[in-house]
Amino acid sequence: IISPLNGEVIVRAIEPGQTVTTQDAILVLSDRLVVSAQFDETDIGKVELNKKAFITLDAYPEIEIEGTVDHIAYESEIVNNVTIYDVDILPKQVPKTLRSGMSVTVEVVEEEKKDVLILPSKAIQYDTKGEFVMAKEKNGSLRKCYIDTGLTDGKNTEIISGLSSGDSVLLQAGAYLPKKKSTGTNPFMPQRNRKK
Repeated sequence: IISPLNGEVIVRAIEPGQTVTTQDAILVLSDRLVVSAQFDETDIGKVELNKKAFITLDAYPEIEIEGTVDHIAYESEIVNNVTIYDVDILPKQVPKTLRSGMSVTVEVVEEEKKDVLILPSKAIQYDTKGEFVMAKEKNGSLRKCYIDTGLTDGKNTEIISGLSSGDSVLLQAGAYLPKKKSTGTNPFMPQRNRKK
């Protein structure tokens, strides 16, 4: 949820001519934009201060905003029987489309590497010796190639050793199972008597 913009009046609770007391808030000013995210206890250990984060607006899914983790709450709260922690994300730039109260999706970068060799995760197989892929030789034959892996996002995995750029590997494809035609009858439909 977005908390409001820098140095702007975001609430004017009193109109000209109204009577006010010392308890009334006449104007509310914001000093900066903060995105308030919630992380459950299984993920909060991966979130650290000053880590890079990416913010996607539900109203404008094509806009991605880069930010940093600014604050991690010490106190937890229970939401739907799940222990969660509030995390404040500070955007680096504030697009004009942002509005107070908008819903967003936040992804915090746990670790980042550049210029690495990656492979689709579904190409990686496992046995008692470790992780391997089926590599294709120049003559067309296949060989089992054991690899060491690093970071993964679930879809792609970093290859630390065992393969080099330009190697061909076999991807596992899901088996195609054609649908069988149903031969059952519906007990609620009227049945026609066959003529003899």
